[in-house]
Amino acid sequence: MDAVSFLCPVCGQTHDELPHISTDYPEPYFTIPEGELATRVVWTPDTCVIDDEEHFIRGIVEVPVDDYPAPLGFNAWVSQSAEAFMAYIQNFESADLPPTRGYFATRLACYSRPTQFLATTVHFRGGGVRPRIVINATEHPLAIDQRTGITLSMACQMLHYFD
Repeated sequence: MDAVSFLCPVCGQTHDELPHISTDYPEPYFTIPEGELATRVVWTPDTCVIDDEEHFIRGIVEVPVDDYPAPLGFNAWVSQSAEAFMAYIQNFESADLPPTRGYFATRLACYSRPTQFLATTVHFRGGGVRPRIVINATEHPLAIDQRTGITLSMACQMLHYFD
């Protein structure tokens, strides 16, 4: 897709395209004392295991943007059962994995209501592409935005929460 420039109503700058907003770690990571991280956490850019009990994968929540050719993407973390996590690790390149359920494990500051623990469905895409995260039907603003889309102005406002 060709880049699409737009004038941001929040900062007044011209941007070439909407970036994906990314978080490095799932929220439970931040509850672990710094001195214990090396012994309790196994982390890669796409996976995180805490205490050999909590399993997380990174995927993308895509929010359609009205009159814009690409969605606003949130690279976010979701919990997975140990079985689903291992299936993902063993079949990372495969799009043939069935969808799995999990809970959103990322705090998105651009939403006034907490985003952690929202029920999700994870759809695996294979080919090294991060899975697509769908927020299950709820009246949370993130779920509504994912279902109905947002304006470009709203997307710009959300981006500036993460500057």
